[in-house]
Amino acid sequence: MLTRIELYNFQAHEKLDLPLGRLTCFTGPSNSGKSAVLRAIAGLLRNDAVGPYVREGAKDLKVVLHRDDGLVVEWTKGKTPPAYKITYPDGSVKKLPKVGANVPVEVSEALCMGDLTLEDGKTKVSVNLHEQADKPFLVFDTGGQVAKVMGELTSAGKLFSAAAEGNRRTKADKKRKDLRQEDIDKLTTELSSYAGLDDLTEKMGWVETKLTEADGAEKAASELESLLTNLASLENELSLVNSSMPPLEKAATLDLKQLSALQSAVSSLGTLDSALKSAEEGLTASANDVSRLSVAKTADLSALVATNEAAQSLHHLISGLNDVLDVLDSNSVDHSIHLRAAEVDLEQLFKVQTALVSLAGLLDDLSGLEHVVWEQGVAIEDAEKALAEANEALASIDTCYTCGQSLTSDAREHMLHA
Repeated sequence: MLTRIELYNFQAHEKLDLPLGRLTCFTGPSNSGKSAVLRAIAGLLRNDAVGPYVREGAKDLKVVLHRDDGLVVEWTKGKTPPAYKITYPDGSVKKLPKVGANVPVEVSEALCMGDLTLEDGKTKVSVNLHEQADKPFLVFDTGGQVAKVMGELTSAGKLFSAAAEGNRRTKADKKRKDLRQEDIDKLTTELSSYAGLDDLTEKMGWVETKLTEADGAEKAASELESLLTNLASLENELSLVNSSMPPLEKAATLDLKQLSALQSAVSSLGTLDSALKSAEEGLTASANDVSRLSVAKTADLSALVATNEAAQSLHHLISGLNDVLDVLDSNSVDHSIHLRAAEVDLEQLFKVQTALVSLAGLLDDLSGLEHVVWEQGVAIEDAEKALAEANEALASIDTCYTCGQSLTSDAREHMLHA
C-alpha cells in the first residue's frame, strides 16, 4: 500500500509531501491541485508525457512514491531524459536512466500497479487509476468484458486461455489426425501393390548371386581370352617344334647306352680333342722312337749275325785248339804258350756271350715298345671312331637340347660350349 507521495515542480505543487492512508479524500476549490496528485501517480506508473505538467520556470519535475514495506520509487522527467530510481527495502538502490517512453519492467514488478493487459494482448484496463470523467469501473461494460477483466484479475483468465488453447490444439490435432489417417489409407493402398515383395526380395538375392557369378564369368572369360592368345602363341611354337621333331625322333631311337655314350662323347669332346692332339704328338714321338729302334734293331741284328758267325768260328777255333791240345798231349810237346792263347780266346768268347745276353734284353725291350706303340695306335683309332660317331650324331641334331637354340654348321662347337 502507498503510504506517502512527494511532488516537486508538478503543476501547482512546487513541493508537496502528502501522507496517504487506506482511504484518502482530496477536497478543496477548483484548481487547488487535487487532480494533479492523481496525474502525478498516473504519470509515474505510465511514464506519461509531461510537457504541460512541469511547473513554470522549472527544468524537470519529480514524483516519489513510498510504500508501506519500505520500497521507494522515484520518477524524474522534463528537459532531461526520463529516469527512474528504485530503493529496495534492504537499502539497495537501482538507477534506470534514459528509459525512453517505456516503463522499466523493474518498476512495474516492484509497484504491481500497472495497467491490466487482457488475453488479446492489445486491450489495456486501468484498475488502480480512474479519472473524474471516467465511467464507473466495470459498471457499464459488457458481460464479456467484465468476465475478461475479472478472469484476468482472479487468474481465471489463465484457465479460460488454457481451455481455449486446449480447444485450439484439439482441433489442430484432430485435423492432423485426419490428414495422417488419409496418409495411412493411401499408404495402405500403395502397400498392397508390394504384396509380392518377399518373393521379389528372394528374386533380387538370386539376381545378385547371378550378377556375382556373371562378374566371375566375365573375369574368367578375360582370363580365357588371355589363355587363348597364349595358346595361339604356343601353337606357333609347337609348329616350330613339330618341324624339328624328325631329327629329335631320330635321336630318340637311340637306346640309353648310345645316348649316354653320345652325352659322354659330347661332354668330353674338348678333352678328347686335347687327348687326341697329345696322342698324335706322342704317336709321332713314338713313331720316331720306333724308327730309330728299328734302325738300331736292324744294325744290332746284323751285328748279332756277325757275332753268331764269329762265335761259331770261335767254337770251331776252340774245337781246333782242343784238337791241337790233344795232338800236343799225344806228342808230349810243351804247350803252355798255346794254353795261354786259348785262355785269351776264351775270355774274348765270354765277352761275346755277355754282349749277346745284353742284346737279347734289348730285343725284349724293343718288342715291349712295339706293343705300347700298337696299343696307342688302337686307342687313337677308337678315339677317331668315337669322334666320327659324335660328329655324325651332332650333324643329325638341328636344335640344342640344352638351350633350345637352332643349330647350323657350327653345331659341334656350340655343343662343346653348351
